[in-house]
Formats: sequence, structure tokens, C-alpha cells
Amino acid sequence: MLRMPDGSKLTKEMIDHLPLTCYSKKSNTKVLAAQGLRLSEKTALKVIGVHDLGEAAGVSCNIEYGGSVLVMSITGLDFTGNGIIDSEILEYQEARVEWLKQEERRDLEQGLEKRIQSISLSPIVSRNAPCPCGSGKKYKQCCGKH
Repeated sequence: MLRMPDGSKLTKEMIDHLPLTCYSKKSNTKVLAAQGLRLSEKTALKVIGVHDLGEAAGVSCNIEYGGSVLVMSITGLDFTGNGIIDSEILEYQEARVEWLKQEERRDLEQGLEKRIQSISLSPIVSRNAPCPCGSGKKYKQCCGKH
């Protein structure tokens, strides 16, 4: 059985290197787009804070973006290009994802529902309706593209 990776050491190390540059992973970018935040995987983001939220939530990052601060899980971010700390972040991310998969499998074996449900903050939008992001395009030509 895998153990939940300890995020406290990584958190302290990341804090010593702030601000850090990162990029949103593709899966994270899609979730953000559905919530009206338009950025690509090539958009450089600045991490200005890091927190170890324990087993339930793992390590989260405060991201400065467009005059706002977003809180994102470290598993949805790509830190390639920050030097020595890259390997430690990647090691934590891989261990955290594996641990979450193991926990989900165990829950399903025990007949429990998923611990984390996918939550969409945006309303259901018709494909031909204007996109809620404000681009002026139809939803199917903008955030609704697959």
C-alpha cells in the first residue's frame, strides 16, 4: 500500500525559492476555461505562496494571474524550468497522483462513492449560445471545443 507523500518538506523548499514560474497542465487549463479563466499551457504563471494542506488536499499553490490570486493544486501545474527543485516537485506530483488513484480504487472496492466529485462552477450552456467567457463567440467555437 502506498503512503501519502509528505508535502511539508517540499512546501518548505518551494517557499525558499519563491516566486516560482509554472504553467498550467492541459487538464487544469480545461477546468479553468469552463470557469471563465482563459489561459493556455504556454501562459507563464507566478507562484507566490505554497501550502501543505495534508492528506485531504495535498500541496496547493497561490498563483498570481491577471491581478488576482488563484489557488491551485500542485498536481495540475508544470514546473519545468525552475532548476534543482523541478525533480522534487515532479516526484511529489507523481506520488500524489498514484496515491489518489489507489485511494479511489480502495473506496470503489468498499462500495463507497468517490471522495472528490467533479464540480463545475459554470452553468450548462447550449452549444450555440454565446460563450460565458465573454469572447463574443459561440460556446461550441470557444470554451466548448473538444
